[in-house]
Amino acid sequence: MFRTCQQILHKTRTRTSPSHHTFVWNNTFHRKRNISVAIVGSGPSGFYTAKYLQKLAFVHGIHIFERLPTPYGLVRSGVAPDHPEVKNVENDFAKVMEGGENVKCVMEYFGNVNVGVDLHLDELREVYDVVVLAYGCSSDQPLKIKGSDLKGVMSAREFVAWYNGHPDYEYLTDEIREILGGTDENAECRAVLNKR
Repeated sequence: MFRTCQQILHKTRTRTSPSHHTFVWNNTFHRKRNISVAIVGSGPSGFYTAKYLQKLAFVHGIHIFERLPTPYGLVRSGVAPDHPEVKNVENDFAKVMEGGENVKCVMEYFGNVNVGVDLHLDELREVYDVVVLAYGCSSDQPLKIKGSDLKGVMSAREFVAWYNGHPDYEYLTDEIREILGGTDENAECRAVLNKR
């Protein structure tokens, strides 16, 4: 179900009164009940954080915010399709969204929310007791070789994201003809391309 950022914050504000907020700068919390957590990023680090926070009896709500419409980050868009054993972790993440062991902990996922644009960190800190920044990198270290900036030259990360249908890489052509480099990741990209 799609919700606007204002609706998300309003819903959360009405659930937790301001007197319940105890954000402490040295990151120590008095043991209290009903701590609410916002996690920015829905890749492996975000979901594993949620998984272990769910086990704490005093955590009553975890909201995961993601810039993309779909969750799972690199597991969804950064793993080559010929590695189903790695992609199987998505099943574990789905169980986290179902609530895990702490049945009192409410889990909610909000896709298409770009924190920093649609919703600001200060707004999250006003509403949640804990804000975890678990987003990943969105760019590569540029190669320092001649021609690396030419059209059609891309990193293995970009190629795998394109192949997996990541919306940020729709513009890449499917007329890719050659993969250079000798790393394991490049070999995997070559194998995927040869299957097409």
